[in-house]
Amino acid sequence: MENGIKKIASGPRMRSKFLGAVSAVVLSMTPYGVSAQAEEASQKIDIGAQSLQSALLKFSEQTDIVVVAPSALVKNKTAPKVVGNLPPYQALSRLLVGSGLKYARGADGEITIVSSADQIGIAANASSTQLAMYQNSEQQNDATSNSQDQAVRQTGNSQEEEDLMELQEIIVTGSHIRGAGAVGSKVFTYDRSEIDLQGFATLPDFMRSLPQNFNGGFSESTAAQFGGSSAASRGNLVMGSGVNLRGLGNTSTLVLLDGQRLSPAGSDGSFVDISMIPLAAIESIEVLADGASATYGSDAVGGVVNYKVRKDYDGAETRMRYGFATQGGLEEIQVGQTFGRAWDDGHALITGEYGSRDALDAKDRPFSEDAPEFNHLLPEHERYSIFATGGQKLADNLEVSTKAYFSRRDSARLVNQPRPAPLPPAIPFSSLTSATKQYGGTLGVTVDLGDTINNDWRIKVVGGYNRLDTNIETFEFAAQTVTGTTIRESETTSLDALADGTIFTLPGGKVKLAVGGHYREEDFFNPTAMTRFDRNVKAAFGELFVPLVGEDNRMPGVEKLEVSMALRYEDYSDFGNTTDPKIGVKWSPFEGLNLRGTYSTSFRAPLLTELDDSANFAFLLNATNAQGGSNVLVALAGDGNPALQPESADIWTAGFDFSPAALSGLNVSATYFSIEYKDRILAPPFISLFSILTDPTLAELIDLNAPDAETQAMIDRYGQFNFTTFIPPLRDFSDADAVFRGFVSNIARTETSGIDFSASYALETVDSGTFNFSVGGTYLLDFMQQVTASAPAQDALNVIQNPVDLRLNGGVSWTLEGFTASVRLSHIDGYTDNISDPDGVPVDSWTTTDLSLRYNTGDRFGGWLDNTSFVVSARNLFDQNPPFVQSLRQNSEVNYDPNAHSPEGRVLSFNIVKQW
Repeated sequence: MENGIKKIASGPRMRSKFLGAVSAVVLSMTPYGVSAQAEEASQKIDIGAQSLQSALLKFSEQTDIVVVAPSALVKNKTAPKVVGNLPPYQALSRLLVGSGLKYARGADGEITIVSSADQIGIAANASSTQLAMYQNSEQQNDATSNSQDQAVRQTGNSQEEEDLMELQEIIVTGSHIRGAGAVGSKVFTYDRSEIDLQGFATLPDFMRSLPQNFNGGFSESTAAQFGGSSAASRGNLVMGSGVNLRGLGNTSTLVLLDGQRLSPAGSDGSFVDISMIPLAAIESIEVLADGASATYGSDAVGGVVNYKVRKDYDGAETRMRYGFATQGGLEEIQVGQTFGRAWDDGHALITGEYGSRDALDAKDRPFSEDAPEFNHLLPEHERYSIFATGGQKLADNLEVSTKAYFSRRDSARLVNQPRPAPLPPAIPFSSLTSATKQYGGTLGVTVDLGDTINNDWRIKVVGGYNRLDTNIETFEFAAQTVTGTTIRESETTSLDALADGTIFTLPGGKVKLAVGGHYREEDFFNPTAMTRFDRNVKAAFGELFVPLVGEDNRMPGVEKLEVSMALRYEDYSDFGNTTDPKIGVKWSPFEGLNLRGTYSTSFRAPLLTELDDSANFAFLLNATNAQGGSNVLVALAGDGNPALQPESADIWTAGFDFSPAALSGLNVSATYFSIEYKDRILAPPFISLFSILTDPTLAELIDLNAPDAETQAMIDRYGQFNFTTFIPPLRDFSDADAVFRGFVSNIARTETSGIDFSASYALETVDSGTFNFSVGGTYLLDFMQQVTASAPAQDALNVIQNPVDLRLNGGVSWTLEGFTASVRLSHIDGYTDNISDPDGVPVDSWTTTDLSLRYNTGDRFGGWLDNTSFVVSARNLFDQNPPFVQSLRQNSEVNYDPNAHSPEGRVLSFNIVKQW
């Protein structure tokens, strides 16, 4: 690469409800389930890699366990090899790894395969499922002359068939109780195969496509675009990417890896860099766009994103991907390898991934072709990562599990920004190469208490460690070069203890409780400035799930009624404590309709760097007062304030999920949300230093009668700097008449409300395959911001650098005999640019089309071609350039908005996944 830059690299879901399902396959050997002894004992399992449908049939043959598998769910999915002496349910879990499916178990031992999205609320629909039944292996052998179609029958409504199906080992994001789920909240679940189908190479690529996520803030595109002129750029020298649900800021979204916190990135620790998490290691992604501080503590204001890592796999999987932008640049290479092994009472898995991507130069796009030389719209990346997980049962009721990981990303970027007149124009471009390393792991112990307390209590203790190091390898600017500088070291150490289980039974079902504690230490170190910030956090929490009405006591108008309540207390060593509740309700007036709602409070703790005032300073200033005279005041400025308190939010949601029995395959969902986000941490937005006293929005930050002792104490603490060139005649600080607090404070407020919505319809035909139609998005009703309590609220909706009112995703897919074709549309509404012109310039809406083709060989060919998926994808198929927006970085002429749009253009990718 030119000029000394090191070259790094070369180059809704369908929710399958059970109501009146057109067809399903019951893969079973006995009609009445399995005994407790068979359930607990290990059995010889020998199932090769094959189609999931045939693998489940073999599982039933070998274990004598009834398995109900709706054909719409298992069709065209594959299962890995599972061999060994294993408990049956452990073997079943491994067969379902990577499929996006889970299992639910009925009271009689019968197993039903369900979508991850259907983890809650399936029991009421079980009685109307159509089932294809096999009685046992002998009966099946006797009936081999009969076709599978002849074995199909519809179940009746016997009490046995209507028994409540309890969900085993399922923890849904937003709850600590197994099988209860985030009652009242909507959890969006995406599995890895869905991400692969859409042609995404990295987690940031996928997260940008979600309507609930706003790309503004910390991302590789905003860092390259602003080139150091914004807080997002200054804090993101290594070009990482965060998550920004609801557009409330990266600090207001909680990011978890298997339920554990990660160390923050950025110069101030203000975001979690999700680009450090390899896609090959991810089994599924769960997005809870609701307040969750009562469950997880700080940061869960906009919501929670939980990346779940692959754990159980027996065999090997090889992944290869190549992609490129047809307009030039962005050549991508990605290779991943997974090895998994299962043995008696244990399992282990290791995943490695390598990926590289070329930079995107501004000259390669027509909207930015007038930009100066040596400008990158997107940086160059090279990534290495390795994840390992394992577990071992030490006794019938005792299991240990562990996870370890290491990721490194090397990045390079060129930025060239001439100065505007009358400043000297000859500023050389800058170049930056960096390396970011993240590593850590967890160690957990799980104890099943067995039948000592209602048969299902469990205690789990998990310790975790995570560290992120940020290094500048080389930085060239104005003919000067800096090399080998570590700019940030961030560490998080945690210990979690959780006990959950049934406390008693009501007519509506089992009342479940979870209680636990959390301890966390955070450390943030700047080796260059030799500054270290640290704190510890202690928390206690509880959660209660109460099924008031269920299968056994349902009545007209109340098919189901569930309530959940959660409460969390947290104590911080550096600012105090906070208590946050959440209550959720789900009511089903009739089968197929769920009405739900939540109320919660959430909070965001101040960043460690926001509490540090060591870099603050004071200066003397002559400011004009309301009478036209002047006051001499001490102005205090800086980014830290040790008196900060947490930001807080009140959050309401209400919604419904509708899956009518009369139209199987149709699912409609909508959620209204309202967020009142208070006490937000912000520096005062003054425009002119000398009119501070006349700006009514700043009145609350000025003390006109500050005691001399208080003034002197502030001067002593923050030092003093005198603007001698601006203040004739020179005066002494003792002459100050007032004090202006110009550092960050809890002064801002944001209010937003809107509707998340989705609709899908699955149409399964006899000979023409399955068609899936879907549409989903977010419509914002308002996005109001208030910079101080005295300032008027401003409507920021549809204003540049803020969320737009409407984002839509929709599409149709067709699947037949292993082949899937998918067309997907994405729409971002237009908005107003009031930065390039205060009167406002309209920015057009933007709609792009993605096309994906996938073929899964299953076991159709035999030999090495079996269990191989081939995917060809075209993102932005028609090569739509982003709408024109006057460059946000002065004189750079890149002319697009990285907060809303992508500069990539059409990206073609080819992906092969082979299971061995």
